[in-house]
Amino acid sequence: MEIVHNLNGYSHKDSLSCLLNESTEFICCSPFLNKSVDLFEKAKGKRIHLITTLKPNKAEQLEKVGYFRYLFNVARRNSLNLQISIDNHLHGKVYIGKNGNSYVRAIVTSANLTSAGMKDNHEWGISFDEQDYIADLERQVLNSIEYRDVNEDNLGCFYKEIERKNYDLKKPIYNNIDLQLVRLL
Repeated sequence: MEIVHNLNGYSHKDSLSCLLNESTEFICCSPFLNKSVDLFEKAKGKRIHLITTLKPNKAEQLEKVGYFRYLFNVARRNSLNLQISIDNHLHGKVYIGKNGNSYVRAIVTSANLTSAGMKDNHEWGISFDEQDYIADLERQVLNSIEYRDVNEDNLGCFYKEIERKNYDLKKPIYNNIDLQLVRLL
């Protein structure tokens, strides 16, 4: 077991980059995420399963839709097998690397997949490689998913709904909004 932190120049982003490089499959659970973390830009031919939130009436839905589009484009460029799932009760941040039926390592942390979480904030987590614990953690994470497969067709519906509601994706909104994209899944 090892402690992961952002304090000494070797950050969460560095730890996740190593885990991703060592793995053929990467499970990434983070309620908050943004494009400033280019973790998947250098990944090639891997399976990525992103589990995040898409909470009704929260303005963060607008940024998430943009991030999903970005990820689908990265997946096409890098031959990634990308799956995006939604768990609107997700609060924990879990990152699991796998090779076939074997686990490389898991990281359970306070760090979201944002630039602040990956590099700037004082975040701590634990990295471990005990196969039984990781298998149990993966089962729990996967069993908590509410919407299993957000695809590019869903994304098109999301954009139509955002346009119908007259929200501008380029303008930040900081309060609650009248938008429930999960109803389209």
